[in-house]
Amino acid sequence: MNAAHLIPITSTQRIAYAFLAHLVILLIGAACAAGIDGLARLDADAIRRNALDPRPAAFAQVTLTLALMSGMIGGGLYALSHERGDSHFADARLLVSARRLWTITCAALPLVVWIEPGISPLLDVLPALTVIAVGIVVVRGVPRWWGLPRLWLAGLCALAAGCLLAETPFGGVLRDGLGIGLGVVALAFWQMHRFSDLPMGWVNTGLYSVGGLWTVGAVWLGLPPLYRLIPFTGQVGAAGVVILPVVCAILASHAHLALTHRNTMRTLSAYWVGLYVILILIGMGLLGAVNALPDAARYTATTRLAGLQTELIRWAFAAVLLGAVNQIAAELRRENRRITGLAPFWLVGFGVLLVAIGEGCAGVVETYLRWLMGMSAPQAAALVIPLMTLAAIGRIGMLLGLVGYGAGFWVRRVR
Repeated sequence: MNAAHLIPITSTQRIAYAFLAHLVILLIGAACAAGIDGLARLDADAIRRNALDPRPAAFAQVTLTLALMSGMIGGGLYALSHERGDSHFADARLLVSARRLWTITCAALPLVVWIEPGISPLLDVLPALTVIAVGIVVVRGVPRWWGLPRLWLAGLCALAAGCLLAETPFGGVLRDGLGIGLGVVALAFWQMHRFSDLPMGWVNTGLYSVGGLWTVGAVWLGLPPLYRLIPFTGQVGAAGVVILPVVCAILASHAHLALTHRNTMRTLSAYWVGLYVILILIGMGLLGAVNALPDAARYTATTRLAGLQTELIRWAFAAVLLGAVNQIAAELRRENRRITGLAPFWLVGFGVLLVAIGEGCAGVVETYLRWLMGMSAPQAAALVIPLMTLAAIGRIGMLLGLVGYGAGFWVRRVR
C-alpha cells in the first residue's frame, strides 16, 4: 500500500476531502451536460422549430452550482481546520450529518431537474440546510475571527441567504456573486499564501481589500436584471463600466504579486489561480462592464453574451476550487508534486477560452442580426452555428480535461 495512504488525517479533513470529491464528480457531470446541450444547438432545424431539449442546460446549471458550493465548503473546512490547534472541529456529529445530507442533495436534485426542469422548491431548502449546519460548526469551532475565517464565513452566510431567496431577483446575487464569490476569493488568497513567499499579513490585507471590492462588483453585476423593475438602477449600473474593470485589475494585481514571488511549492494551484484571474478579467471586467450599460443590457439580455458572462465567472470560481483540490490533496499526502497533472489543466483552460471566443463572437453577431437586421431569435441562432461549433469543441475539451483531472484525483486519492 502507498505510504501516503497510511498517514492519518482528522475527521474534519476527511469530511472536507469528501466535499471536494463531490466537487470533482459534479463538475464532470456539469461539463458532460453542457457538452450535450452545446452539440444539440448545432442542429439548425431544431433551433428553427424551437425544439431544443431544455433538460441538459438545466441539469448543467444546477450541477455546476452544487459543485461550486461543494468546493467552497470543502476547501473552507480544510483551510479553517488549521485555525485550531488540533485541526479538528468539536461538533463532529453535526458535520457528518451535513456531509450526508449534502450527498443526498447532490444525488437527488440533478435527477429531479432532469425529470422536470421546472421543479425548484427543494433546490432552495436542501442546500441551505447543509450550509447552515456547516456554519454552526465553524462558528463554534474557530477561535480567532480575522482574515480568512471572517471573509469565508461572510460568503457562507450570503450563500445560505441566496439559497433561501433563490426565487427572488436578489437570490442569484447573494448565492453566486456574494456567497460563492467571497468564498472563492478567500480560498484564492489561501492558495496564494501556500505557493508564494508573501507573509500572512499581506494575505489578510488583500483579503479585506479585494473582498470588499468584490462585494461592490457583485452588486453591480446583479443590477442589469433590475433595470426594468426599479427606477434609476440603470443610471447607477452604468458606473459599472468603470467599477468592474477596477475590481478585476486590483484582483489581478494581487494575484500577479503572488505568482511572481513563488516558493518551492510544486502543486498546480498557481496555474488554476492564474486561469481564475484570466476568466474574471473577461467575464467580469469586459462582459460585465459592457452589460452594465443600460442600452447594451437591453440588446444583449436575450443573446449569448448575457449568459456567457455568468458562465465564465462560474468557471472562474471552479478554477480556484480545482486548484484548492490539488493543493489539499498534496498536503494530505505529504507530497510536493502535481497531483492531477498539467494535461487536464491545459484542456480545461483552452476549452473554456474556446467557449468564450465562440459564444462571444456568436453573441455579437446574434445581436447585430436581431437588432439591426430585424431577424427573429431562431433565425439569428441558426446563422451563428459555425461559431457555436467552436464553442462545442471547447466544451468537449473541458470535459476531457475534467475527466483526466478526476482520474488523477482518484488514482492519488487520500484514504
